[in-house]
Amino acid sequence: MIRIRRRPAPASLPWPLPRWNTLHLRLYGAADLGMRASSGDADDLPRTKHVGGELFVGVDVLGDRRTTVTQAQDRAWYEQSDVRFPALTRDAAWRAPYGAEERHGGHCEISDEEQAAAFLVNRDHTARVIARLDKRGDTVVIALTATCVIATGSDDEDGMRFILDRARQLVDAGADILSVHPLVWRNGQWLPFDWRGGFPRLAARIDAVVRRAGALHYAAQGPALARRGIVVAEVELVEHADGAVTTRAVWRRGTRALLPVVDEIVVEDTRGSAAVMPMAEFLERAGSEATRTDAAPTRYAVARSASV
Repeated sequence: MIRIRRRPAPASLPWPLPRWNTLHLRLYGAADLGMRASSGDADDLPRTKHVGGELFVGVDVLGDRRTTVTQAQDRAWYEQSDVRFPALTRDAAWRAPYGAEERHGGHCEISDEEQAAAFLVNRDHTARVIARLDKRGDTVVIALTATCVIATGSDDEDGMRFILDRARQLVDAGADILSVHPLVWRNGQWLPFDWRGGFPRLAARIDAVVRRAGALHYAAQGPALARRGIVVAEVELVEHADGAVTTRAVWRRGTRALLPVVDEIVVEDTRGSAAVMPMAEFLERAGSEATRTDAAPTRYAVARSASV
């Protein structure tokens, strides 16, 4: 179990309160925030607003240098001046650029991080971008990276293919992927969008991109979890003849390990033999010897005494 240490707010906080035109929006993904939480103090984590799904928006202050508004900083401003974080995001959205997206009919790509963040948290920005988009269906957005945020229509298969092409390019290049799970704008909020169910002909491609991106997140997470005597298992991608991609990880009997969530677990023993089983079966056999941690992406802590 990963525990975050807490400490009193630091004394050297930026002061006075920043002017509105020094505030800059910043995009975060759940995996990034999870990795920060696993290796730092809670007070030093960025203060963020949850957009939906895996996406969050934070605020930076640009002065002599660019600093991130942390949990401690936000709490101090609230306690001393009754300044709430939503006011900071609102002011930062006012100064965010607009109209810089590259439009392609039914979909557009936003390469400016601040415009993308404002589009996600400010209804005026959202409405203006949507009005310029010749889309089919509800508005769907996916933030692949901080500088590659794509909006399209929920009924636009060409837009979904465009997203998948860009996602594969970025994943193959090892980019800092924020999320490969799109959101849809409905009832004034961003909700998870089931693009796999909506576009069954693209389901295999969607699954492959999700697994490849997940492998990147797990690889980036590994160093933050490294501890003496604990094996941090890696994700192995298995490409099949039909183009499908599945994932697996190895657990050696008698070792303490942190296992990623994968399709299959390879159980090895000291004699060199191995058995392959679905992860659900592995967890059922391990029982209480395999416990879910609060790491993001999710991992399971497996005891060396696990009998699988």
